[in-house]
Amino acid sequence: MATFTEVLQLAVQQHRANNLLQAEQLYRQFLEHQPTHPDVLHGLCRLSQQKGEYQQAEKLLNLILSVHPKKEIEYDNFY
Repeated sequence: MATFTEVLQLAVQQHRANNLLQAEQLYRQFLEHQPTHPDVLHGLCRLSQQKGEYQQAEKLLNLILSVHPKKEIEYDNFY
């Protein structure tokens, strides 16, 4: 069984490879256990934006900012 770190790494790899469906499934799998993890929410936000789901991306961004108000969002952290 994969660790949370391994799931996140695999999600990012899939995202970088433009395998958006697989990346989304992995991000959501991770969120089942850590629903406010900022890096996973950020990845899912970016993915939603890439898919043209701008309202979903905005919702996720607002969630990140409400749960982690002092967290700097680094848009280049895995892209």
